[in-house]
Order: sequence, then C-alpha cells, then structure tokens
Amino acid sequence: MIKELREILTREGITTAAIIDDVYDEIPSSADIEAESWNFFQDDLSEPEINLLRTYGITNAETRLEELKQDDTFVKFLWDRRDESGVVKALFASYDARQNAGKKQLEPLSNLLFKELTLQGGTYDSQQLGKAAEAQLIFVDLFLGARQDQEARDKAMNRVKEIVAPRREAPPMIVLMSSSTRLEDMKDEFRDEAELVGSQFRTMRKTLLEESPELQEVLYRITSSYRKTLQLTGFLELWSKALEDAKARFLKTVRLLDLRDYADLHTLILNAEGELIGAYLLEVFGQYFQFELEEDTRLSTAALQLNEMQWDDYPAPHFLPSSASASIADGMLFRSSKILAHLDLEFGEVLFSTRVDALGEGVAPVVEFAKGERIALLVLTPACDLQHDYAKRFLFITGVARPSELLLHKKPKELVTPILFHDGKDYVIEWDLGNPVTWTRSELANHIKSDNFQRVRRFRSTFSIQLQQLFTSSLSRVGTPVLPPMQHAAGATVSYKDHEGKLHQLISVKPADQSAVVLIGRSTNALIDRLILAPDIVGKLRVAMVKVDSDTLPEKLRESWRTSVEQRELFSKMEEGIPYSRDRLERAFKNSGYDIVTVVGPYVDPQKNPIDQERVIKGDYGPLIIELEVPELEVDDARQD
Repeated sequence: MIKELREILTREGITTAAIIDDVYDEIPSSADIEAESWNFFQDDLSEPEINLLRTYGITNAETRLEELKQDDTFVKFLWDRRDESGVVKALFASYDARQNAGKKQLEPLSNLLFKELTLQGGTYDSQQLGKAAEAQLIFVDLFLGARQDQEARDKAMNRVKEIVAPRREAPPMIVLMSSSTRLEDMKDEFRDEAELVGSQFRTMRKTLLEESPELQEVLYRITSSYRKTLQLTGFLELWSKALEDAKARFLKTVRLLDLRDYADLHTLILNAEGELIGAYLLEVFGQYFQFELEEDTRLSTAALQLNEMQWDDYPAPHFLPSSASASIADGMLFRSSKILAHLDLEFGEVLFSTRVDALGEGVAPVVEFAKGERIALLVLTPACDLQHDYAKRFLFITGVARPSELLLHKKPKELVTPILFHDGKDYVIEWDLGNPVTWTRSELANHIKSDNFQRVRRFRSTFSIQLQQLFTSSLSRVGTPVLPPMQHAAGATVSYKDHEGKLHQLISVKPADQSAVVLIGRSTNALIDRLILAPDIVGKLRVAMVKVDSDTLPEKLRESWRTSVEQRELFSKMEEGIPYSRDRLERAFKNSGYDIVTVVGPYVDPQKNPIDQERVIKGDYGPLIIELEVPELEVDDARQD
C-alpha cells in the first residue's frame, strides 16, 4: 500500500503536508488548565510560591487568583517558571500528560507522512500557521483547544479559512481529525463553511490513527483525484468571480433604464399582451443576466478544460452522491414555486389535486390517494391566448403524480417528468395525452376556490412547449437539457455463502441509515441502475471480508475470493457503483477477476428468489451476496373525500 500511495503522490504532484493540532502548542492558555488543577495549586501554596506571585505583582493571592486563572499572560508567567516550584509544576501536570499523549497518538500519522512517504512539511501548533499555509495536504484537529467547545471549533474553522482564502483556485486537501464523537455530526457543516468540495475533504477518528490500513485508506481516497479536484475547484472559483462581474455589468446596464422606459414598456407593449410588468421583468432580467454570464470568456475556457477530463477512474468518494443533483434537476425543469403567489395562472403551470375525486367520482385518471398519489394537471392553453383572453376554456393534460420511488424510473420517456419538488416531497409525473380536460374561467376559479386543486409549480418554457407539441402531434420536437441522475435511498444486506450455501451476514444497512443509494442514469437506449454504498460501509465490508476464512467457501470460489480481498480493484469498482437488475439476480462484475458479487434486485419475485427461509441460497451465485431493499411508500393521511 505504501508503494501505491507513493505512486499516487508522484502522479498527482503532491509534495507537501502539515499536521495542525493544539497538542503541539508550546505554551498553555488559560483554557488548558483544569479547575481541579487550580484547586490543588491554591491548596498547596507556600512561601516560595507566594514570593513568586509577588514578582508578578500579586500581593493577595486569595483575592486575585480567581481573576488571573482566565489570564493567558499569567498562565504563561507560571509556565515559564514551572521548574522553580514543585507546586507550579504540578499545576501543569495534567496539561503535560494530555500533550504528550496527544503527540504520541499523532506519531503514526507523522511517521507515515514525513518518513515513509517523504512529504515536505511538519507539525504546527494552534497559534501560528507558518509553512502550514502552503501545504497541499493538511490534517487539522476539529477542536483547537482543550475544552472542545464551540470556541475551540471556531478556532479550527478560522484556521482553515485563513489557509483556504488566498488559495481559492487551488485549495488544499483537508482531513478533519478528532477524538470527539461529534466528528460525524459536525463534518458536513465544517466542509460547507470552509467552502470545500467533497473530494477535498475527509474525516478521521484519532483512535484509528494507529491502524495503518484505515489511515492509508483515507490518504488514498483524498489524494487519488487531487488534479481533477483542482480543475473542478478552479471552475467553481471562476463561477464565483463571473457571477460578481456579471452582476456588476447587469446592474450597470439596467440602471440605464429610466422610469420612462418602464412606463413605455408597460403602456406600449405589456398592456396589449395582458402581461404584468413585475412578472415580465423577473423573467427577462433573468435571461439577460444569463447572457452576461455567457459573455465571460473565462467560464467557457474553463468549461472546455473540464470537457477534457477523463472519468474512466472514478474519484474515491467520501460521501454518498450528493442529493443536490436532484435540486439542480428540479430547478432546470421548473421555475421557483415562490413566484406563483404573485402571478396569474399561465401556460406550463402544474396543479395537484387535494382530494381523490377532484375531477369527479370515478373520473380518470384514478389515483391511490392514500399512497400519496395526486391527479396532476398541466396548463396547455397557449400563453398568447391567455394573455389576450382569446381562449374561452383552459386546456389541460392530465397525469398521475406519484411519490418518487425506484420502480417509477423506467426507460426515459418524454411523457414522464422525472422529478418535481412540492411540500417537502419528490414526485414523478406520468402524463396522459389521451385524457385532456377543459374548463371555463369560472369553472377553474371554482376548482381553485373550493380547494379541489392547488397550484404547485410552473415548467420552464422549453419543457412545457415540448409537452404541448407532443399533445398537438407536431412533426417537430423540442430538445431539452439533460437532467442529472435521479437517486433513491436504499438498504443492503451483504453476506457470504459457505460451501453448503448458507448465508452469513457481513454488514447490513437500512434505507433510513442513509448509507446506500441507488442511482438511475441512462445510456443511448437503456436505463443504467447502480447501487452506491457509503465509503465507510465499503471499508467495513473490506475489513469483514478479510476476516472470513476462505476455506469455508465453496472450493472453486476460494481463489477468486482471496484475490478480490487482497487487491483494491473490487472495492474501487464498488465505489464507482455496483450494477444490478431490479427484478432478478445479477452478477455485478461478470467476466472480471473479481466476479464474486451477486446482487438480488429489490423487486425479485419471492417465488423465484433462490434464498430460502433458512438463509440458504441455491445456484451459482456469489459467494458475496448483496440483497437490495428500497423503502415502501408511506400511507398518506391527507383527506381522501
């Protein structure tokens, strides 16, 4: 593994590292001395200590000592004279013990970085940055202070910000360390506040620093994609600068418009179109701001450089795939719901039913309201007809909106809207062109007033025009932007089968654990399903597999098991994503040197599942078996009558 790490560091151009921790502080602060130590100090004061305090200007120790306990200068005064008195030395005994224990705990890390991997750099205290500010790889303590409180956390955060701020286009890799159990809970907010992307950031419990495999694994994960990460962070930093520059140009231009220009726009154009000036400017200014962004040549140049990145080797993940991709997809499809309250009903708007019989008893489409399904309506009356009051009736196409689940994601279809956020839930909508609905204005007003339907979202024009053209059977079609892959929480039970086919569990996670997701992508003509396990789950699985006695496995599978466990390739492929089929068993890595994984899809027919009640599997599967689970939809208690 050391050889592999050296090769990665050379390939990625990583030569410097730093460890920042308060255990390297040479002078204690007032926060480092415990109350109990002060109590002993006061109790043990004798003539030599009193004389020592007089040299600091203290004539009455009993009255001033409580105040001076919080004085860093006073603590330093005593620290510098600790060899002059056994009582003073005892005051710092607990501090010395903590510092020495902390340094010893960090020795394996220091030896690995600076001796075995021969990186340049060193260890740094919590007070001075020094060369740490220039390091490419930085291990930093979550709490720079003995009390491990918010102040100590903020000190560490400020230290990281000081390092990152002048290096926005090429920030360092940060590994956040702590012995605190709060590390897991605080890692996301720390990364967000430091403005780092996931591949630049890792966490590690200090108790694992003595475990070479775990420490080396963290180093592998954070360093193996360093160059690609720098390309990405450079692109994001350019976006930040481009947004500021575009904002300045945008405001400079629109400020040239005088009140008279707005009056002319309203009087000469918008009145005739029946358009409100606020709603009009919201959209027009948004499009003009996008134009100003496109004018920035730095962005287009950086985008071309990103195009050249190769994705054959996935970066080793630290977190599961970001749910932000779903938010981006929703934002690509729909305008913000916050604008609906201020605008009239328009072309491209989506309505949801609030009751099961909103269109009438038994009228299609019929939905399972208790499972969260809703009747969806999409306004297809042309915008100009609405604005000029030409349309006597509103035209809608109907559909069924279902809470998003894996089963709903099929081969991409133009009549399926893959995601819509509403009221804290994700929906998939399947539209039915053969079941249109028309209402007069008064009928529409009655439906809204009686709360049969509620306004939900408004499509961006490209997507609503696409559905309109499909409805009118136009010979042409509108191309739409590609959406990011959808994802769903999943559960997984990973076991191995022995020579008798008996399954023995290695790890298990439930959907609620948020430790596994399924991603849905597509090739040119088919869906691509992938199971993604959280990196720490893959790590635990690897450790568990190492402990399995391969002689208990079926004889013909022993060698492939040993090879797969000893080499990294299987686990790297698992981190990229484990292929599976939804309704059958499938060997995930067929025709490879690590073809030991069989995935049981979440919708396998129980009658055809080869795993019996005794947890024995029959057939040529495994020996590593992953049973995949996706959550069932919750019953909705919303009104159904």
